[in-house]
Amino acid sequence: MNKHLLALGGLALLAACGARPPSQPQWNPYSALEPRDENYHGGPGAALQKYDANKDGTLILAELTAGLRAEFDQYDTAKTGCLSPEQVAAINQARVQADQSTATPLQDWNQDGCVSFQEFATAPASLFDELDVNHDGKVTAQEFDRAAGRGGRGEPGRGDNEPGRGGRGRP
Repeated sequence: MNKHLLALGGLALLAACGARPPSQPQWNPYSALEPRDENYHGGPGAALQKYDANKDGTLILAELTAGLRAEFDQYDTAKTGCLSPEQVAAINQARVQADQSTATPLQDWNQDGCVSFQEFATAPASLFDELDVNHDGKVTAQEFDRAAGRGGRGEPGRGDNEPGRGGRGRP
């Protein structure tokens, strides 16, 4: 009788071990599958394209600066040149609600309780500098395409790893 109970318990244990559903395949960097497109909403340059005032597909530094100044002035209702922590919190919340994947929160970098225009413009200006691969003061349609992973000038992919060039297309 004990042998039968032991055998029955062993069979139940084996049945329980084999009853789980098959696991999902784990991510493999060497997979033959094409990688998914991580460029939600057009990639990193999409946030800057709204500042292209003449809508010619090329963003020049003057357009970016004018657009950022107008946006800052819209938020600076007291006309102090300073956004309060409450204003910053409201702007950040609105940015996240509008687009969680590309939202860039404002930061009071020098911790003085005020976000100045320079602090307001830091992230977009930095992105502009990164996208302006040839440093000519403008981001062309080709440079926007490269940032979005769509190539540029017929090049596949980002084109960042050209021979003889650094990681971000810089020497």
